[in-house]
Amino acid sequence: MNRHHPRCPGFTLIELLIAVVLTLLVAGIATMSIAQMLQTTRRLQAMQTMDGDARTVHGKLAAEFATLHPCATVFLNSHVTDRSIELVFMHVQRSPLSHLYETRMETQRSVGSFPGYTDILWTRWHWSGNTGLITVATSSSARWTRVFADQTRDYWKISGGSRMSHTVPNGYKDAGWPYFNGFLSVPRLVRETGTGSPQPLLDTNCWGTGEDSDIGDYEELKRKARPILSDCTDLRLELVDRLGRATVVDGSSTKVWACPGTFVDGRGRGSLDDRPSQVRIMFTITHPTVAGLSRTYSFSCAGPGIPTY
Repeated sequence: MNRHHPRCPGFTLIELLIAVVLTLLVAGIATMSIAQMLQTTRRLQAMQTMDGDARTVHGKLAAEFATLHPCATVFLNSHVTDRSIELVFMHVQRSPLSHLYETRMETQRSVGSFPGYTDILWTRWHWSGNTGLITVATSSSARWTRVFADQTRDYWKISGGSRMSHTVPNGYKDAGWPYFNGFLSVPRLVRETGTGSPQPLLDTNCWGTGEDSDIGDYEELKRKARPILSDCTDLRLELVDRLGRATVVDGSSTKVWACPGTFVDGRGRGSLDDRPSQVRIMFTITHPTVAGLSRTYSFSCAGPGIPTY
């Protein structure tokens, strides 16, 4: 008697291999699609970050250059040794809430009830081609310091105080000088010519060493430098005067340039035609983690209108 066994349902080995290959193919395509989507998303986010950093640079430079002081010297230097560019100029503050003076311990206090502050500030923009950093620093509206009787100072600059009998420098005795005196050093308005380096001129606004020792305006700018942009290369800076003439620096050569200041009535040292009316800046940002991603930006910032006297 013949017995017929029913055939069990199942897959052959070839069918299983085909199914595995198709599954791996679909999974591979899905994985590649997800990876490409993540890479695109990461690239777009990196581009947005770079664009935001560039806008921050433009916004701060435009705001400060728009209030460029009409009388102070403007410095623009480039040094090939460290591939650096430096721009130093004086501008005015736009808000009375920014009027602060700074103590030696770098704590800030309101000067609403304290006389002797100013609304003009020095600003220093510095780019290092070696590090790719753009740093910015703004001087204090006033620096607080004190002078004691046993310090060598220019005492004729200090007025007032109680009359005390003691020996002061230069042999003066019982001259009416106070035993100590607290005062503020405000940013010095520079109108000199004949130099392209801001350090010797700005640091003359300094009371030397001693208790609560004061520092010069330029030294303060160096100490307060803070990075505003990193991974910056190929920076090019142009200052355009009223006649359309451009002074260009890019760190590839050494150039020491200064536009002399002038008096408030327009006479004297500098010519109003030499005053910068526009600053142009171009630079490239290379993203530190996204390979091959770099973007070049170019901005133009207008200065204030030239006053007529």
